[in-house]
Amino acid sequence: MKKLLLPGVLFIRPPRTGTTWIWEYLQARGDIVLPESVKETWFFSTLFHKGVDWYASHFKQRKDYSAVIEVDPTLFSHPEAPNRVHKVLRSDVLIVVTVKDPVERSWSHYLHTRRCVWTRNPLQRAIEEIPDIIEASRYSKHIPRWQSVFGENR
Repeated sequence: MKKLLLPGVLFIRPPRTGTTWIWEYLQARGDIVLPESVKETWFFSTLFHKGVDWYASHFKQRKDYSAVIEVDPTLFSHPEAPNRVHKVLRSDVLIVVTVKDPVERSWSHYLHTRRCVWTRNPLQRAIEEIPDIIEASRYSKHIPRWQSVFGENR
């Protein structure tokens, strides 16, 4: 049975904290295996029902690579993501979180939702419609959730 190629490093940064920049940098290096055909799989947040084989199919074996990594901003504040990640990638996966000023991040998230036409509402109504605009900035709530599953050293 062939061993599945799965990430050993997972960037779970909140949206609007430089995830595209990190992904582009890792892709440009040439020695990192990232998901093929998609920037983010959304596996551990919304597509977990598709199964591990589906997830692994996004990571293609190459001769020379230094790491298998996924950058997914949908995970940080997702309530089930830490346990799902632990179930599939175990406790040896390295979890990377970077943060941005929470007010700036939330404002950027709101502007992004407007650019993508996910909402046309003013800020307060948009927050009611898309709670993650604020929720993903609650670092003191979500970082401990991840630490409780993976420990402070992972």
